[in-house]
Amino acid sequence: MTVVLFDAQILWGSERASAAFQVQPFAFWIPALLLWCILEAALLAMKGNTPGKWLFGIHVLPLSGDQPRFWSMLNRSFNALLFGQGFAIPVVGWYAGVCAYRDLTERGATSWDRARFTVHGGPFGWRRKLLAVALAAALLLAFGVILGAMLS
Repeated sequence: MTVVLFDAQILWGSERASAAFQVQPFAFWIPALLLWCILEAALLAMKGNTPGKWLFGIHVLPLSGDQPRFWSMLNRSFNALLFGQGFAIPVVGWYAGVCAYRDLTERGATSWDRARFTVHGGPFGWRRKLLAVALAAALLLAFGVILGAMLS
């Protein structure tokens, strides 16, 4: 079973374009998400952040102030995936993201962080902003090159 996120055939009139926007079967992306939870938990336990959190100056620490433990961070990562991203299921993920954002803005913490973790944001100076823009541009360029290669 394959999930289609966007039907490019409408825009480009090509079967190849339609295939380029298909997500891998569930048998691939569910283990990939679970593997990311494990990797994120390991990074949070070792450093208190991931590359994206580092870029934005964010650190996640237990409320106790102790060194983060892998199992508690794995629990946090899985809950963030489930409740914050809807397990990356289209429409469900968007709804979960909106609910998580509302929870964060109205209560000051997401459901998976409240009463267990504190999330500290550091300064987001011009160097980090420049790096974020450069990385976003590089990713868009890479996506365009890959998509172009798939369509040709």
